[in-house]
Amino acid sequence: MTPKHLAILRAALRYFEEEFGPHGGEAIAEEIPGTQVSPADVREVSEWLARADVQFVSSTELNSSQNESGTLIPVISVASTSDALE
Repeated sequence: MTPKHLAILRAALRYFEEEFGPHGGEAIAEEIPGTQVSPADVREVSEWLARADVQFVSSTELNSSQNESGTLIPVISVASTSDALE
């Protein structure tokens, strides 16, 4: 995951929200079968993703034995707010 990938996800979600949000949950359900997603859910994820950033952490900092020593691992960090996505 890179900052460019994060920008692509934000743009895709914005497009999805603009195209399907005005038509309500039924239109969204057709695009995401098997789940109940409302326009408010999409807006919430969009707001969360807007606060997200990609940072790279060394596997040695994570004390991980599954990765080679010194390997950089992308981590998504999100600025905290009182209404954080659960």
